[in-house]
Amino acid sequence: KAEILRGDYDLFEPAKGEIVFEPFWYRTFRYIRLDIETAQEELFIKSCGYRETGYPLVIIGHFQSSDEYSKKLWEISVRTLKRCMFETFIDCPYYEQLQYIMDTRLQALYSYQISADNRLARKAIDDFRRSLTPDGLLQSRYPSMQMQIIPAYSLHWIYMLKEYWMYYGDLELIKRCRPVMDCILDWYDRKITDTGLVGRTGYWSFIDWVQGWDMDSIPTANRAGPMTMDTLMYIKALQDAALLNNASGRDGIAKEYLDRAYLASEAVRKYCWDEEKGLFTDGPGVMEYCQHTQVWSVLSGVMRGTLARKVMKKAIDDHMPKMSYAATYFLCRALEITGLYNEYYGQLWKPWKEMINLKLTTWVEDPVTQRSDCHGWGALPLYEFASMILGVKPASTGYEAILIQPYTCNLYFAKGTVATIHGPVDVSWNIRKSTFTIKITGPTEIPVKLCLPDGSVREVQGGRFEAMCMIP
Repeated sequence: KAEILRGDYDLFEPAKGEIVFEPFWYRTFRYIRLDIETAQEELFIKSCGYRETGYPLVIIGHFQSSDEYSKKLWEISVRTLKRCMFETFIDCPYYEQLQYIMDTRLQALYSYQISADNRLARKAIDDFRRSLTPDGLLQSRYPSMQMQIIPAYSLHWIYMLKEYWMYYGDLELIKRCRPVMDCILDWYDRKITDTGLVGRTGYWSFIDWVQGWDMDSIPTANRAGPMTMDTLMYIKALQDAALLNNASGRDGIAKEYLDRAYLASEAVRKYCWDEEKGLFTDGPGVMEYCQHTQVWSVLSGVMRGTLARKVMKKAIDDHMPKMSYAATYFLCRALEITGLYNEYYGQLWKPWKEMINLKLTTWVEDPVTQRSDCHGWGALPLYEFASMILGVKPASTGYEAILIQPYTCNLYFAKGTVATIHGPVDVSWNIRKSTFTIKITGPTEIPVKLCLPDGSVREVQGGRFEAMCMIP
């Protein structure tokens, strides 16, 4: 028996003659069903079509590689991202159509890779700044008629600020946002317990969509007390805020934030490290572990060096709750920091390739509820392909210098274009008989630091150049 299609609908009562009907608000869909009921007169449907609407994002970036899936991964990611950009970024075009902080942070970051247009990201940062509540947190989604608070999303706003500054170097915006950063971090400081850890935060302590967690979104360690993740994310936000305050002339505030981060880091090591397991627990005294806690121990710098590498190997190989589509971005950054990106690259894309095999044309929200068929935070290939496989990143704020450090990831060629504020950067590399060859064309006036797979470094003044090395 066929399933009944359910969704948004319009009721239309036609009059005589030829009539054109279009809904007042945009519709997004995979299928359209027409239910027609007539009396005595005939009804002729001449056509049923659609026209695309959304934010006018000009796509500069593109990507190809030897992975047969890469073209689809890129195209679906672009389509998913564009479907979630209107007068604001939105989480999904079908359901809530709301601008959430974590969603927006990732969507903005992905848009930086494919377009030099930063207007919507800048607006989003300012929108959230204006959502500040009297107790010092941001609303997790804004603008919205109903207030919702997810404490960790206020920290994601600080991360978003730091990323925006790295890509666009806009210190005036950072200065305008400093008082709000102070409010957020002071709210967390008031939550510090006698142990030095962040205590219970209240509200909806969302971390990620994970089967079996409380509300499928909060580690069950929260039943016993504080969650390690809250302190780790707070540490990372303090570090990013310190960087922004240093850059904007508030060295004293920056030092205070780094001092707070140090004390919180020591508390995590003391109360949340399980020496026998070689992992961080999800909460002090709670023998539960998830990939998320290990990843954020690396992102926050609480775990470094050889031990961080061991922790990340366990986080991927051991049986524990894993990160979903959106949170995989954080997993990728931890793999990058620990030098494991090449080794685990092939595993990263299995969930996305499964969605391609299901004939999906946009990325779904999460692997648990699978409610939304289109969620912009899943457009991760746009970042990984541009920033890791092609290797293009800001070497200094505002792309005043460009870093190109390609990861080969068992591919034998990759080529594409990455957008920057100063113009596009074209990269093409291939591997033949253990020889890596790369050709680069970028803005002539912007210096480039090229880090080759053998560890050697070339520095040039931009423009067009090529280099070679042996694959180690």
